[in-house]
Amino acid sequence: MISYLLTLTLGASLTPMTNLSVSALSDQAAQEQKLELYAIEEFIDTKYEQKRMFEQRMAVDLLKAAMASNTEDIPFMEGIPLLGAIALMDAGTKSEQQEIGVDSAAWSSFLVAGKVGPEPFQGEKDLMEYLTTYMQPPFDKNVQSLKVQRHAKDRLLIAYLLPEQHKWTAEFLEMQRQCSTWQAMVSAKVYVGESANMKEFELTLGDARALGNAAEIQLIEERMKRAQMEMIHSPQLITYPGKQADIVVESQISYIANWNLVQIYPGPVEIADPEIKVLDEGLGLKTRVVQVGANLYGLNVALEYSKVKHPIPTRSIDVSGNDLQISMPELLSSQIETKLALPSGGGALFRLQNKTDPGKELLMLVEFHSLKTN
Repeated sequence: MISYLLTLTLGASLTPMTNLSVSALSDQAAQEQKLELYAIEEFIDTKYEQKRMFEQRMAVDLLKAAMASNTEDIPFMEGIPLLGAIALMDAGTKSEQQEIGVDSAAWSSFLVAGKVGPEPFQGEKDLMEYLTTYMQPPFDKNVQSLKVQRHAKDRLLIAYLLPEQHKWTAEFLEMQRQCSTWQAMVSAKVYVGESANMKEFELTLGDARALGNAAEIQLIEERMKRAQMEMIHSPQLITYPGKQADIVVESQISYIANWNLVQIYPGPVEIADPEIKVLDEGLGLKTRVVQVGANLYGLNVALEYSKVKHPIPTRSIDVSGNDLQISMPELLSSQIETKLALPSGGGALFRLQNKTDPGKELLMLVEFHSLKTN
């Protein structure tokens, strides 16, 4: 697939750009910047984007309807966040075309490639987030700029960057055209162990550390054995590039939350009927992988571990003269979310608090592999 790129000299085919730092040309750093345009429509999952915009629009309409019908019932201070939410979602559903930079005449000679592959990005903002997070040399928002302009069904990325950053951007976009040639396999092993043994892993609570290769992963697993860590979960999943994958390993705990009096027949006879509720406890893992370099992948990981605290407290309530018991369980959760750049065969180690047992902590060992597809 050909990568289409249009390079413009400043001022040649541009309308005034208020956000591209063009006025800073007197500065030596700004003189090194270069303005180039990239066609990005082929990389956007437009179905996901349209669904999200529809959901946002529905949320805005529901909020407006609720405020219109219940204005007198909403305290003043509670109404302010609602107005703010409406303004934010209204802004989020509008096109960025008004922020412009490129004269529409430039589009006539700009060829846009067709849709290819699994379209790894959930929207233009999602694409720009990956660019600014993983770009090499690192993106500096005080000097460089990325903006998106729409035209009909196409989109241009207006990039004001260093030449080396343009090289990285072009290579990054070309890698996304090849994303149908591989899949991501992510495995996670969750361990629980004594807090006193955590010093061996040289990792602060709530932090994560990248592991560059299989040898480093093996070293961590050997330390797990020495620290007598117990593995409690080991989920594994395979996903497409750019697509979020979720895996949940959980169990359910049922409990009596309340008692209600109901009439039954023949009779009628009034009896106490238990109100049963269910809590889910266990592990929830979300992952997303995008290639960001030669054998380098941006791995987004979010982990939530939840467990009901035992013993579950109870209390008595009077139900029509009868002393009945209800349960009041407490679900405690630990979360961690991070973004890492890893090679295939690399991994990461996470350290989490075990809220149900203060004397113990959790370690999660994540391993990533890029699998070639036929």
